[in-house]
Amino acid sequence: MLRLNTFDSGLLAAKVGTVDVSNIAGPLVENTLKAAVEQSLEDDYDLISVALPGEVSIDGWIPVGNLIRLEGAFPTVVEALSRFVGRCNVAEIRAGDRDEIASFLRICLAENRFTKDPNIVREAVIRQKMKILDKYLQDGAAGFVGRSEGAMTGFHLSYVDDSDGVVLYEIEIEPSARNGFLALDLIGSALKHLARTTPGLKRVSTHIYEDNLQSLNLFYRLGLRQAGERKCYYHCWPKKFVADQ
Repeated sequence: MLRLNTFDSGLLAAKVGTVDVSNIAGPLVENTLKAAVEQSLEDDYDLISVALPGEVSIDGWIPVGNLIRLEGAFPTVVEALSRFVGRCNVAEIRAGDRDEIASFLRICLAENRFTKDPNIVREAVIRQKMKILDKYLQDGAAGFVGRSEGAMTGFHLSYVDDSDGVVLYEIEIEPSARNGFLALDLIGSALKHLARTTPGLKRVSTHIYEDNLQSLNLFYRLGLRQAGERKCYYHCWPKKFVADQ
């Protein structure tokens, strides 16, 4: 039921766990989450999280965002992006860009379920994000950065999954550059790169918070549509919850 998340442990909190509710439904969900809090206290977890198909209201569990999965045909998305590639000053991410990306995120990181959790400091979220970016880039992901007058204005990272699809993982744009063109150029450049290095790609997918209407509209324009169920994320800090009782 409760699994250790070794990737986030030591970054977001000392010991982080994930509650597995994949085979649980109905009223059993509430019982499972209550039992997870008890188990997490016994096993000394600091933070536990869960993704549910619907919204719930259970003491100790903080709602931190609802994600929806979007998917589209790779050729359709590439064609929709083709007229935007080359409009902005875009180049592949290089090793020397790492520190600048971290500094950029400190200012321009979009809201996510970790920044929405009042118990997680922003710098911890930046460290987690940079660890993920490092891992994907080392594994061959396509990363591109946009600049204006030498200053970073945004970046994007996409990677190939295990089923002939591309995942649009990260897109961060400076507020003043959020007119759509830079984001489209960055994504288009990444997909063009992956089309050359990985022939036969069939799908493009991404996960977007349902309250991020600007991004949703952007991806709808590219031909992506909702696929699969919506996931509602909740965090619980068991020690804090018990201490507040």
